[in-house]
Parts: sequence; C-alpha cells; structure tokens
Amino acid sequence: TDAVAGKEASLLEKPAAATGKKVAVIGGGPAGLGCAAELARLGHAVTIFERRPEAGGLNTYGIAYYKLTPEVSLDEVEVVKSLGVEIRCGVEVGVDLPMADLQKDYDAVFLGVGLGHTYTLGIPGEDLPEVMEALAFIEEIHTQPLHEVAVGEHVVVIGCGNTAIDAVTQAKRLGATSATIVYRRGEKDMPAYAYEYEIAKADGCGFVFHAAPVEVLGESSVTGLKVIRTEPDAEGRARPVPGSESVIPCDMVIKALGQEKQVKMLQTLLPDLALDAKGRVVRDEKTGQTSVPGVFAGGDAANGGREVVNAVAEGKKAARGIHAALCGDAVEGPVQHTRVGVPGGKPVGSGLDRPVRVPEAEAEYYAAKGER
Repeated sequence: TDAVAGKEASLLEKPAAATGKKVAVIGGGPAGLGCAAELARLGHAVTIFERRPEAGGLNTYGIAYYKLTPEVSLDEVEVVKSLGVEIRCGVEVGVDLPMADLQKDYDAVFLGVGLGHTYTLGIPGEDLPEVMEALAFIEEIHTQPLHEVAVGEHVVVIGCGNTAIDAVTQAKRLGATSATIVYRRGEKDMPAYAYEYEIAKADGCGFVFHAAPVEVLGESSVTGLKVIRTEPDAEGRARPVPGSESVIPCDMVIKALGQEKQVKMLQTLLPDLALDAKGRVVRDEKTGQTSVPGVFAGGDAANGGREVVNAVAEGKKAARGIHAALCGDAVEGPVQHTRVGVPGGKPVGSGLDRPVRVPEAEAEYYAAKGER
C-alpha cells in the first residue's frame, strides 16, 4: 500500500452494479471498515456510524505512535470511502440516533462496536487523578500536541500485553525518568510479543514480575503503588505471598488489563440480542447473523478481543453473509483478493513455514499460493 499511497493507483476493484440495498455499519473500526468495504465492493450502499471524530478505531487511536501513525490509518479510511462508503463521524447510535431508526431505514445492520473501558483494579486509590487507562493515554498522544500530554516522572504500567508495552514505551519516550511494568506472572507468561518486549527494554523500561497491585498510594495525588509478591500455585495461577508487600514509588499509574465487553450498551441498543456467558455477541460463525433478524456482528464485540486482522476478516465474512441474506446468493468461500504485483506471481510468504503471525485470519490469502 505504501507504493501506491498518494499516487493515481488503486488496490481495489471497482464495485459491482448497485443492488439497491442499504446497510448501516455501527462502528468505524477495523471490523466495520472491513465489512463496509466488502459490502460496497458487492454493490451495496453503506453508511458507517462512528461516535468518534475520526474512523479507524484502534488503528487511529490506540496503537503506539512509533508502530502506526494515525495518518496511515486515516489513509486506509479514505480508501474505503473511495468505494462510495459514507462515514458519519460524531454520531453515537443509541444516543444521537435511535437504533430503531437504523432497523427501519436500512436493509441490514452490522455491529462492529468493539470493546469498552479497561477492567478496573478494584483496589483503594484507583480513583486518584493520575490513574488512567492505557488506551486513553495513547489516545491523548494521538489527539493532543505532545507537549500537552501529561506524563509522570515515574510511571508504573499494570499489565503486560502489547497495549501495556505501548503505554510504557510511550511514557518513556515522552520523558518519564522511569517507566516500569508490573505483572503478576513471570517473564515467560506475559502475553506481549517477544519483539515488543525487546523494544521496551531497549527504551530503558523496567519490569517487575510476580507482583500484583494492592493499593495506589496517595491522598490527593499518586505517590506510589503497593504491590504484593506472587507465586504460582499447583494449577499455575498467581497467588499472593502473605507478608511480602512492598512499595514502588511513582506519580502516575496506567492500567492495561484488557477491556470490558459492552454488555449494557448492547442490551440497551438491542434488548433481544443474545450474548454468551462472557458478554460476547452470539452470531453465526459463517454469516455473522445474530439472534436479531437483519442484524449481523463481527470483530471484538463478537470474538471477545483478538487482533486487528481478525476483526477485518470477520467484518468481510459478515459482509458476505449480509449479501447472501439480501440478494439470495449462497455464502461463498474466501473472498476474491485483489491481485498485486506480477500476474500469476506468488506472495513472498508462500515459501515460509509460518508466513503470518495469525494464520487462521490470513489463511484465505495464503491458501491459494498466489493463484488469485
């Protein structure tokens, strides 16, 4: 895509003839954009409703600047718009626009609403002003001048996934004297990718393993984080060691504990929408159809939170399910991918044992070994 960005070239096929059908997409993140692009390619009129000022979701607002700039994400949004997709930003369905209106005015609706806020710690001091969510911290970096982004001198990040790594490295690069991750398990257990871990260490970030937060200290502002040492029990779960408490001095605490499912919002939008025991939208795995007629779903709201590539793949799969429901066509196998490069050529990854990090999401691409 970099090779054609800003040039009079396109990676996308021209849309099919108009079907006369209208589809509303709630959420302009990766799942919603993937669904909208595929629906437009199939000839449907698509409108995305996005509550934020810009579309792109996590790619625009929630990934560390050194890995992905908002401009790259917004360029991809423009590609989707070039297919004829309308994007209405600053519109929150259920607040600014009744869900019933979408169900009345559109032939189908796709839910790509993603996840909600970061899980709470449930410990004293969590409500102090210098305690914030990792994604909110990263969003500030994307939406404010860097000199206006508040960062402590000594920052502690709780959690050890890729978002935690993003937060701790960004804090260090913004001038924090120390930026430290606290994780209740060991180094080998952390969910962050190994190369992300190496980046954080190269930036001078610290890591405290086998430690769980007990209390955020301070009267009106953060002065430290009390932690307790943990050790694995017989089943491998982290258990606190009584009497092993210690204090990590800090003036800012960032939570990176994973995100909540948007159960309340979904139940308010669609009282008859079926959710599973974990709060995920129940949908047909092949078509994306939910328990509500005419409503489809995909992405984090349905899978519980996976990779961006999974969200895009699920959005495209649901688009084909919507197309089948609206036009009576059978749901086919993998979507026809756009040819890039020499006709008949094979992708670079075709000769590799593990060509992609998330093979189940990219299998459609590599399965044909360059035949598309």
